[in-house]
Amino acid sequence: MTNSPLLASLQVILLAGLTCGVLDISVTLTLSKLSGIPPMRLLQGVASGALGQKSFEGGGSTAALGLAIHFLIALVAAAVYYVASRELGILIEDAVLGGLLYGIAVHLFMSFVVLPLSALRRRLAGKGCHYLAGSDATNRLPENRAGPLGCTPSRPFATAAVHRSKARGVFR
Repeated sequence: MTNSPLLASLQVILLAGLTCGVLDISVTLTLSKLSGIPPMRLLQGVASGALGQKSFEGGGSTAALGLAIHFLIALVAAAVYYVASRELGILIEDAVLGGLLYGIAVHLFMSFVVLPLSALRRRLAGKGCHYLAGSDATNRLPENRAGPLGCTPSRPFATAAVHRSKARGVFR
């Protein structure tokens, strides 16, 4: 087997994406369990970005789709960081700072670009994971778009945004 640079790069991206995905979903599932949110509902909420409210009627299959989407996002984020690190040496030289700043950037991208364009068709910018079902139960969900370090400081702002959105009738 030839050890090509492309294969080595793909291995790094795969390892980083899977590690990020496992750590992120572990934290998210733990915090949602503590908040009384069943794991299946959480994963269906991820799938709802593609399927809309129908994802909550799909049972295990839409939860599996949500898990697949979660890992796809983690792999894409790892690939983007890897490619950026080839051009910006600081991302390798100071990987901790680069990773923290990148986590914040991923959170902002998910909040202000991906979620507003999702199948839910709601004004979601800055609301973290609160978009999942639009019910009062989801207001207890932790934000976890970029992991606990990237999102925890924005939790009070997201909660306030959800309450403002409810007052404007964004959530049913």
